[in-house]
Amino acid sequence: MTRTVSGEKTRGTAGTRTWGAVLVLLAALPAVATYVVFALWIPSDIDRYDDYKAARACGTAPPVEWSEDCVRTVRMTVDRRELTRRQSGELTATTVDAPSRTYETSFGSRTPVLKYLDKGDEFTGTVWRGDLMTIAKGDDRQVTTDEPRNEYQMPAGLGTFTALLSALLLAHGVLRLARPRTHTRSFLGPPNTKRLVISVGIVCFVVGLICVWTGVPWWLVPLLITALSVAVGHLNVNWDREPAPGLPAE
Repeated sequence: MTRTVSGEKTRGTAGTRTWGAVLVLLAALPAVATYVVFALWIPSDIDRYDDYKAARACGTAPPVEWSEDCVRTVRMTVDRRELTRRQSGELTATTVDAPSRTYETSFGSRTPVLKYLDKGDEFTGTVWRGDLMTIAKGDDRQVTTDEPRNEYQMPAGLGTFTALLSALLLAHGVLRLARPRTHTRSFLGPPNTKRLVISVGIVCFVVGLICVWTGVPWWLVPLLITALSVAVGHLNVNWDREPAPGLPAE
C-alpha cells in the first residue's frame, strides 16, 4: 500500500512538472505577440501617421500611379454604399477622371456624408498611397477608417495584456516545476489564475478605451494598466481569504 501511494505521488509530481514545462513554453507565444505590438505594429502606425501629416498636395498633372506619396483630391462616383447595423458603413467608389481607379473603404460612422450618398452620386475624395482618406460633399467632410490616426492606446493595451499574460504563464509554469506538490496553495492556484486573466483583460480593455477617449499618450497606457493590474491582483488573491479573527474579549 505504501509503495502504491508513493508511486501515485511520484506520477502526480511528474505530471505537474510536465504541465509546468508546457506552460513555460506557452509563455513564449504572448511574449512574441508583445514584441510584434510594441516593436512592429505601433512604430509602423506612427511612421505612417507622420508621413501622412507631412505629405503635400499633388500637382495638377494626372497621376502616373495611384500609390503616390502626395495627397490628391479627386472627383468620384458612388458604385455601392452600404450602411451596417452598428452605425457604420462601407463605400465603393470610382474616380471620374482618367486614369480611373476604384476604391473600397469603410467608416466608423454614417454621418455627416456617407448616409446621404446614393449610387451614382458624385463627391470629392482625397487619396494617399492608394487608399481613400476622406470624402466630402458640399461643406461636409468625413474621414474613412483608412486615414492614419494618432490613436495607439488600444494596441498598447493589447500589447500590455499579452506581456502580463506571458509573465503569468511563466510564473505559473515555474511554480509547478519548483513546487509540484504545493503549487495549488499559492496565489497562482485555482481559481485565482482564471480570475487574474479575466480581470487583467478587462483592465487592459477599459484603460485603453478610456485613454483613447481622453487623449492620454499611448506610452502611459502600459504604466497605468500595470499599476491597476497589481491592485486588481491583490484584491483577487485576498478575495476568498477569511478575515483575521478579532482579539478575544477580556
